[in-house]
Amino acid sequence: MFYCLFLAACHSSSSNQPGPQPPQHTAPRIQKTDEAAEPAPPHPSLIKAATEKALEYTQKKNKLDPNAALVLHFLNRKFNMGSQYDFSHFYKKYPISDPRGRALERMVNPNVKATAADFGSRYKGTSLVDHLSNTSYMMNCALMCDKIPLPDDYFTLLEQQTQLGRYFLTHAALSLQWLKENGCITDQARADKLQNLQKELLTKLIVEVEQPSDLGMEAVAVLLYIGGRDKLSPQRITNIINTQLPDGGWPLGRNSAKQSHDHATVHALWALLEYANPNAPATTWIVKN
Repeated sequence: MFYCLFLAACHSSSSNQPGPQPPQHTAPRIQKTDEAAEPAPPHPSLIKAATEKALEYTQKKNKLDPNAALVLHFLNRKFNMGSQYDFSHFYKKYPISDPRGRALERMVNPNVKATAADFGSRYKGTSLVDHLSNTSYMMNCALMCDKIPLPDDYFTLLEQQTQLGRYFLTHAALSLQWLKENGCITDQARADKLQNLQKELLTKLIVEVEQPSDLGMEAVAVLLYIGGRDKLSPQRITNIINTQLPDGGWPLGRNSAKQSHDHATVHALWALLEYANPNAPATTWIVKN
């Protein structure tokens, strides 16, 4: 679905972690990377070099993917990289014509007009199509919640999408953060509880997912974006740097390990910039006048 930001085929995942074992009787439990002793963070010069190569990659593209260009626009607003990274550098007008894409234009146009009818519908089924449609609906509602009131069952939808994992989880975490940026949180305790859960689930997802992959780098970027830096092992940033391709981009996953992709590259760039600039001014993704 072209109008749904970052969305790709999603699959559920699970993890089986053994309980702690008495060391005097059995071998110590093998810890996953983010549970083990903290590795040294990558040298800032390595992050800088990878970031510069990724930025060069975006400038070699005649037409960067529209969804990737939306992310790059936010990164430029937050990290002040230069006008050549604005959405308008790649597109003179917003290219998504589907009505369900109008809310996404809020990321670059504070005056966008959208109605609740443009958001799509909430589906109660459990098919992949239902979940994908609900993800688009969830994001659209969050982007416009300061102008169009949220449906009564919206937070239940956020919680359900969070538990689905993978791309559903990353998009639910984005949507909750957008609610905060838009001043639409009405139950702060419930929101804080959900965001803490999202941080925990993102941390597990980052450990479990294959590397390099679009999903893995998106999960790292989103975790940093929502304030989960303390849960991220520096090794994850080193892994991103080490899997950069010669042209400055990153692949979608193992099946295309030698071919750069716009989505994956912008997600990797986002993760590197968030990690390297923890004191960057807080910047809302949603553009307002």
